[in-house]
Amino acid sequence: MEVLPKNWVKIESNLVSDITDYVANGSFKTLSDNVRTFDSENFAILIRLKDFNTNFSKDLKYIDESSYLFLNKSRIEPGDLFISNVGNPGICYIVPKLNKPMSLGPNGIRLRSKNKINVKFIKYYLESPHGKSEINNIVTGTAQLKFNKTDFRNLKFPLPPLPEQERIVAKLDALFAQHEAMKKALERIPQLLKDFRQQILEQAVNGTLSEHFHESNKQPKWKLVKLQEVCKIVDPHPSHRTPPEVINGVPYIGIGDIDVNHKIDFLNARKVDNKVLQEHINRYKLKNGDFIFGKIGTIGKPIKIPDTQDFCLSANVILIQPHENEINPHFIFLYLDSPLFMRNVLEKTKATSQPAFGIKKMRDELVNLPSLNEQQEIVYLVESLFAKADTIEKRYKTLKEKIDSLPQAILHKAFKGELVPQLPTDGDAKDLLEEILKLKKEVKKK
Repeated sequence: MEVLPKNWVKIESNLVSDITDYVANGSFKTLSDNVRTFDSENFAILIRLKDFNTNFSKDLKYIDESSYLFLNKSRIEPGDLFISNVGNPGICYIVPKLNKPMSLGPNGIRLRSKNKINVKFIKYYLESPHGKSEINNIVTGTAQLKFNKTDFRNLKFPLPPLPEQERIVAKLDALFAQHEAMKKALERIPQLLKDFRQQILEQAVNGTLSEHFHESNKQPKWKLVKLQEVCKIVDPHPSHRTPPEVINGVPYIGIGDIDVNHKIDFLNARKVDNKVLQEHINRYKLKNGDFIFGKIGTIGKPIKIPDTQDFCLSANVILIQPHENEINPHFIFLYLDSPLFMRNVLEKTKATSQPAFGIKKMRDELVNLPSLNEQQEIVYLVESLFAKADTIEKRYKTLKEKIDSLPQAILHKAFKGELVPQLPTDGDAKDLLEEILKLKKEVKKK
């Protein structure tokens, strides 16, 4: 049995608020016959969930004056609580002032708080773990989740005295403002890390990163060479005709099979006949340090590949096979991943509906190479700095998870009566309940 905080009561939602919806105005046919909607501005705004998502900035739906008068049972005022009851049941917003008449659209419920009930307190409750659980208990449907107005009216809310409601709301407002500020500060970190890594790669290939090593070890000058002089550049599928797909075949890897972590998704890749693999094995032999580079559609982004040749490479990638005695495979991979190299490639990319960078251009592309010793030093420096960035990224993700879970923890605490102190002057919510019931009887008499 649920234990309420001292001086709190449990009360049905219909006692603390006036609850209505679009279909309170009549049957679907009656509504269809009497309500006209417009995409251009008209007398009143028909309020829908999507309008809150866009901050009422675009694609509003309007109704004319006669429709507004017909929908007299579901008019909306600023400060009312809008609750979605179809699709995303339980999502709720306080209605803003829009300087125009407003009416509730389909798939939503309007909750208007009665005297001595703070509507924002109700909103926060519905967003709390317990409130969400109560909503889930009345949700039906599989393809489209929903709940009805009658079941919502029978939901019971925990209710403290009004002064305590207001202190809880004020505290939650302050805490969530701080939480939002923390989220915005954290949002900058992924881009900062991305920029940092790009800057490191830029410095790695222009000589800045290894400048001290270069001078103190009296390394030879960097030299410009064509990529084909230090790497074998292979067109893995020169026919450029995509092989037929087969069941239980061999993975046929293209640039679209690379996931967000720059790993190859062998499981979900297109599968082709084993004969295609044999043709590829006859054409090239994979070795450690090989990588692919996108040449059609998505240009660039080198991806390391395993040397176990149990997959095929598609026509939309170039296979790069570094000559280990002439170049450090890790260095040339970093070079081709650098902003400097990508700027050069994109300047020469054929501009069509599907961008392309031909294999001949790749073979002739110039790269500026230091000595093998300096290449090794650059790889070491890049990997060391990237490791530090990875550590920061892990800490960021851990912190983000904690911050993302903070609102539910705060709301849980609030509705256990543990967020703000209870004061002797608050009174007892039982007295508030008696006032509400008394008012309800008076309304019925009228």
